[in-house]
Amino acid sequence: MKKQAAEDICRMVEEVIKQMQILNNYVLANCEHAEIKRIAPAVALCVGELDTEILVPIHREYPGLKPTFLP
Repeated sequence: MKKQAAEDICRMVEEVIKQMQILNNYVLANCEHAEIKRIAPAVALCVGELDTEILVPIHREYPGLKPTFLP
């Protein structure tokens, strides 16, 4: 993958993850327990897949794109 494409993809995926965090926080604050039990794991699964399938391989190829807060 070209570095520019990797940078763009990282930025877009990180934006999606931020939106998923906003969604999760909203669900936690506004939904009933049964809804939280259904929605929160789905959100976590999506974020995990985005990380493991997209970001980890990019960070392996371009370590400089990895955010400083990650180990």
